[in-house]
Amino acid sequence: MASETILFSLGYLLCAICVIFPPREFSEGGLTIDNIFSSFLGSEDLHFIQHHIRRTAVTLIIHALIPLGYYVGLGCVSTELNLFNFGAVTLPWRLFLLGALLVASMAVAQVYYWHKGNWHNHPIAKTLECHDNRWFAVASDINVEFCRITKFTSILGQTKVYITDSWVIKVSTYDVHIAHQSDIHLTLAQADNHAISHETMTPVQYLCITVRSIRDGVHPFDIR
Repeated sequence: MASETILFSLGYLLCAICVIFPPREFSEGGLTIDNIFSSFLGSEDLHFIQHHIRRTAVTLIIHALIPLGYYVGLGCVSTELNLFNFGAVTLPWRLFLLGALLVASMAVAQVYYWHKGNWHNHPIAKTLECHDNRWFAVASDINVEFCRITKFTSILGQTKVYITDSWVIKVSTYDVHIAHQSDIHLTLAQADNHAISHETMTPVQYLCITVRSIRDGVHPFDIR
């Protein structure tokens, strides 16, 4: 039925948006990748670097499986489309399935490449190697500092900023930017003034600051 296809498509789209950009209700209810896969990801407080290496890998695979999940789910709901009979599937659905399989395969291959050599090829490990060839040693230092209660934490949507005794760290859905405080230059990129904040119900100003490191291989990033 066309109505079933439309209802499922709209419902799946809503769920996909909530998976990629989980609202506060999902986060408070534990319906996030961090909470669902917590046993595999480990503790962020105790093993910050290892946690986010695994988190970014799992996030990439889960998000890449969304198109394939839609195809499988729609095939179960709308059996008249014959989505599981490849010979009877129309050309647009064949192309969609091939595209979904390609996206999922590329994500799995990427994570496999990252995992080789005990995550040596992961972008976070590569960033840490810019500070010391023994990236595990740098990760250990960051883990120790992250455990301290003296760190500064700022959360804005899906982006988190942590400032420890020695490091500036920005965590987003797919990336973790890390720079040593002694190596960085800060530049004010933008200032946003808002008449009222939904959290404090008072006027608020947001500063967008660009963090640039003098070390080769450490890409600049913005914090807010």
